This record gives sequence, structure tokens and C-alpha cells, in this order.
Amino acid sequence: MKIKQRLFLLAAILPLALAGEAATTTNYYYYVKQGANGNGSSWKDASGNLQAMIDAAYTVGGGQVWVWKGTYLPSQSLSADARDKAFLLKDNVEIYGGFTKEVIPDETGGLAPAFGFGSRSGKSVLSGDLGASSCFHVVVAAGLNKARLDGFTITSGNAEGTGSTELKAYMIAQGCGGGLYVTEPFNGLLLSDLTISGNTAGKGGGIYMEKGSKAQKAVLANMLVCDNSALEQGGGLYVVNASPYLVNMTVTANTAAAGGGISVEANQTSFASPSLLNTLVYGNQAKGNRQMDMSAAGGASWNAVNSLTGVDPKFGAGYVLTAGSPAIDAGETQVYTALGLSVPTTDLGGNSRVSGSSIDLGAFEYAATVNAPSVPKASKVLDAPLQATVGSEGLLIRGLQPGTMLYIYNMSGQLLYQARVSGETQNITSLQGGAVYIVSNEGRRVKTLAE
Repeated sequence: MKIKQRLFLLAAILPLALAGEAATTTNYYYYVKQGANGNGSSWKDASGNLQAMIDAAYTVGGGQVWVWKGTYLPSQSLSADARDKAFLLKDNVEIYGGFTKEVIPDETGGLAPAFGFGSRSGKSVLSGDLGASSCFHVVVAAGLNKARLDGFTITSGNAEGTGSTELKAYMIAQGCGGGLYVTEPFNGLLLSDLTISGNTAGKGGGIYMEKGSKAQKAVLANMLVCDNSALEQGGGLYVVNASPYLVNMTVTANTAAAGGGISVEANQTSFASPSLLNTLVYGNQAKGNRQMDMSAAGGASWNAVNSLTGVDPKFGAGYVLTAGSPAIDAGETQVYTALGLSVPTTDLGGNSRVSGSSIDLGAFEYAATVNAPSVPKASKVLDAPLQATVGSEGLLIRGLQPGTMLYIYNMSGQLLYQARVSGETQNITSLQGGAVYIVSNEGRRVKTLAE
């Protein structure tokens, strides 16, 4: 159903605010590149072992791990079973993926750049594909006190085991949480800018979360959970005895016996009530059409504010919104400030996060196609030809006329950028490499070429 309530209800759903967006304040940074052999102290000396850098940051009391685009396999063994490997999140460690440019903290104020464009426009994949088999869980978060995972695709986990593994006095079930397994207390855990896709399990094909109250403040934000499956419940997410905040999430195309999208369960001694904020849950499947998108058992429930469950949001390719979607401008930015978080500047695809009168629902902001403005004729004869090349560091334009307007469009005619230029050359790092753009300046147009 569609549930859009006024903000005064947030007081009931968001009783406590997070201490802040970053899990840690630290001067320790570690760098990871696929196939590298360094000690992780810089991009030049990057490590190829992501888990080792997570552990190193934990050892010094916390830090940030910056991860280059590429595919990374878990190396931490949880038991003697060869499939029982995972990436283990650690207390006070923030992990950021998608880097394509060797920026350093001094250039960014100590914070990781926004995900999806510029220096973080790449794809960092955490894969459970071990070759002949897949690991039970790709990522495990057990008993954490503040941690963050941001900017990754989590895929190829297969939790089809029947046993369990003891980790820090917590029992990790091998039949749950193919992509991500989270168990208490996950105090201050922030999972953001993630794509959870192509995982399977008995319960919680994409994500399994257990044993956590609202006071423990686990937040999942700006995420796409799609194309996961569960033999029993919760193809996308299975939440048991826990109450996380799900903010600007898109949960779609997941399958399970019941609760294809999200399944919530509680027992007699615990409480489960996830909060859905600016979230879309649609297009999931369950056997016999049993609660395809959402299911609840054992007295569990969910609170939904400015969210759509079971209502067609008019997805386009890649689960982006299309014209006329009821999800456009239907959200509230205040849900972020109520949680002590900054309103994101970009969506999961790297597009500007608030493009209309209000934030959209789900992981992707609607980007309307607009007509190109009338570009004036050149005011004088220009000797230099207009040139534009696109590479890993953004869009480089040469031959500009200083003092004139620069317009940049995508191939659909959507205006992406406009500004008055001050020099003959301009490098725009906010536009993602690998795409094709139309550049206009002083009556001249040129299509970008790949470097």
C-alpha cells in the first residue's frame, strides 16, 4: 500500500538520533587495489588484501579504508569449512569503495568523496564466488560498535548450509544471509550506497538482520536490493527481533517462499519493527502470491513513512524512476537529519539527489529529460576547435571561449551541467567516465570521445 504520513510521525519512529554520519573520527587511512602488494599506507603502496586493511584500522582503534574499483574475494576463514569465508566488518572502521582517482584525505577534508561520480565513480565488488562454490556469507557484521560500509556491490553469496559458526560469542547460521549477515548489537552501523544482488539463502537471501533495537540505530540507506532469493522467507531482507531504519531503499525482483521482498519476524520475548523511510518495495515474488513484497510473523510489524509497498513505482531499466512515478518528490529529507545524518548529495547512480521539489523515494532520483536551451551563435571567429574527451578522471574540454556559457547533455538530451567558463580548458570531474556526452559552447557542439 502507499503510506505517506506527515513528519510529526517521525518523532514516534525516530526516537533517537545517531551521533553523526561518520562512524569514527580518525587520522588513519588505508588503501586497497585489486592485485596490489603494498602495505596499504598510500595509493602508491596499496594493499590487495581488503580484510587485512580492515583489521589494521581496527588494531589502531579505528580508521578509514579506501578501496579502488575492482572485484575482491573474502579471505577471512570463519571455520574449517572452505566455504565459510567472509569479509568481517570491525568496530570503528569505515570502508569506502568505488575509487577511480588517487585522491588523498588532505584534498577532501578527511572525508571520502560522494559516491557515484568523480573520484568514486567506479564499481567495487565484494564477491562470494570462490570458483567451484560460493561462500555462505559475503559480509558479516557481528556485535559491532560503530562501523560503515559504503559504495560496494555485494554478490554471489550462497547461504545453503545447515550448521553454524561461533564468532565473538555469536552464532552465525550458515543457512541465512547470503549477501550480508548482521547480528547484535550493531550499534551505530551504517550501510549505504550498496547494491545487494545475486545472493541466495534459506532466509534472507540478500540481507539477514537479527537482534537489535531502535536504540542501537542500525541504518541502511541509499541501497538497491534486487535479484536475490530465499528458500523460505525474505528474498531481499529477513529481519528477526530487530528494528533497523531502511532509508531510500529500493527492494525489488527478489523471490522467496513468503515475503519475497522483506520478511519481518519476532518471538514472544523480543520486538521487531523496522522503519521504512522514503523506501520502495515492489515487484518481488513469493510462492502462491503469499505476501509477495512484505510479510510479518510472531507479532512483528513495520512502520512506513513516505514509502510505497506493493504499489507500482513505474520502474525503468535498472530500477530507475520514469515519468509519472508516484515516487517522484514523495519523500522527506528530514528523515536524514532526524537520524543525525547529512542529506546525501547523490543517489546510488551518482546523480544529484534532490532534483525536484523534494527527495524521491528509493535508491534513484528521477532525472527528467529537458529540452536543450537555445545556444547563441559564436560572438567571434574561434580559431581553436572544440574538443572533448572522457576518461577515468572525468570530462576534459579544450578550445572553450572564456566568459561564455558551457552546456553538457547526455545522449537523451538531458541537461547535466551548465556554467560560465573562465579558461580555454576545463576538466569536469563530477561527470562519470565511460559515458557519452554532447558538449556545447558558443554555437559549437561536439560529441565526446573516449581517451
